[in-house]
Amino acid sequence: MSPEYKASQIEMDDIERTIVNFARSKTSKDVAAVVVPPTIVEANFCRTGEQQTFDKLGEGYDFAEGMAPYESSSVFLYTVNTEHGRIAHAKRLVHANVDNRTDGLTGIEPIDDRLTAGEESERADLDTILRDSDLTMDSLRTVVNVATNFTTRRLSPKTTKVPYATLSYLSVFKYVTDASQGRNAAAILAYLNSAAKDSLGRIKVESRLLGGKPFHLPKSDGSGYDERYEAVVIPDSRRNKAIFTTMGRFVGIPVIDYK
Repeated sequence: MSPEYKASQIEMDDIERTIVNFARSKTSKDVAAVVVPPTIVEANFCRTGEQQTFDKLGEGYDFAEGMAPYESSSVFLYTVNTEHGRIAHAKRLVHANVDNRTDGLTGIEPIDDRLTAGEESERADLDTILRDSDLTMDSLRTVVNVATNFTTRRLSPKTTKVPYATLSYLSVFKYVTDASQGRNAAAILAYLNSAAKDSLGRIKVESRLLGGKPFHLPKSDGSGYDERYEAVVIPDSRRNKAIFTTMGRFVGIPVIDYK
């Protein structure tokens, strides 16, 4: 199946219905997270939402072209309200791809953006990044990047006591550290703006700047860097495990692999 970034409204509604019905078949919880592989049509809900979200912001980014190198290592996490029958939030997660590349890149955008940066202040070599991020080559192989992240606006935020964005990050942490599925991510990487950092800060999540300094998101038109977004490492630390585990028990959101 070829990735589709321009699914029609009817196709989007059909995918949503499929994901909601699947979640309902697996849990009685009002909110659940469903993780979809990149090779099935249900992934196109997130792909299309990515493009639509950036288009509304006036960004000239072509996701079909920009995400092509990451398609095979992507999964898509949907935060689903089963009571209201809606996908509330979506994320693209990209697993590191260190060993299958010949270009010296890692498959993790915030890191690769440093390795290929044109501006000296935004550039760093891999050894320096790993050292100053408390990572190693072995732990890098387990890292997951939150590549895209958006609210679908298909239902009111008042339909949940805990914000859907927070529920989504709880689900991401649970997914990437699920040892029963052989997942043991040393860290989550993402470009975060101040609102996202504040949201995680409110629940006391430990995070640090990638490479120990402010690195920024490249602008989609290649004209420089968007200083509103900084590359951040969210480690699988004892503190974060305690926070996410405790909140996960309180919220009780299941994370289900789509099959």
